[in-house]
Amino acid sequence: MLRLSNIRIGTKLAIMSGLGVLLVGAMIATLMWGNSAVSYSNADVVRQASLVQYSLDAKASLRGMQVGVRDIRLASSAADLEKAKAYLGERKKSADKFIDHAIEASSLPGTIETLKAIKGLADQYETRTKEIVAVKAEMLTLQSKRSENGAGASEAADRIAALDRQAADIARQRTLPIAAQMEESINKIAAAVIERMYLSAAAASQEMTSSERLGLGVGAGVIFVLIGSAVFGALAIGKPLRKMAGVLGELTND
Repeated sequence: MLRLSNIRIGTKLAIMSGLGVLLVGAMIATLMWGNSAVSYSNADVVRQASLVQYSLDAKASLRGMQVGVRDIRLASSAADLEKAKAYLGERKKSADKFIDHAIEASSLPGTIETLKAIKGLADQYETRTKEIVAVKAEMLTLQSKRSENGAGASEAADRIAALDRQAADIARQRTLPIAAQMEESINKIAAAVIERMYLSAAAASQEMTSSERLGLGVGAGVIFVLIGSAVFGALAIGKPLRKMAGVLGELTND
């Protein structure tokens, strides 16, 4: 039968050293696992936050496109029309940029498809706006010619009124429905992403709490094991050594 007194002191010391190494390894592994889990959760929160920002920026740019169309319809000169066209083009580029960033940041196929659909709607909106630009340019040309010679004022006025109605019809029947659809879609995307961001933040907080609890548990276990090792050393190693010391003292007369 194996007894502690039959085990060599060197073996006992090796067991204690090996146990210490295992404990240190367990602590390192626990720390690495906790850091990895928390880092992943925090990275997900950052990704969701960036997606929220891109979605809101895209929403602002899409609204800017609507402002550009309004300015086009209200332009009173060729210079104003060109300025409004340039502003619309800048807002379109900005919307495309933020939507592309949002697509890159997203990991959900449904969200990606919705963002691509919004980008397609923005392309359609720009195309329909070009029709308004053409009508508006013709209106401004007629107004300029009418003010210059005054001839055919009645006919020019009728034509200008007809063009104005045409521009209004294009806006009401083509651009406004697309704008409403873009607004609805980007609002849904923003709301869904914000909700996922909060969920990711809660998951990250829970992961940190779990990691802390696991670390405390492992630390407490290590403390108890070390206390047990100290007791084991005192009883299984220290006691035999003291006994040997006493015997040697008797043999050598101290």
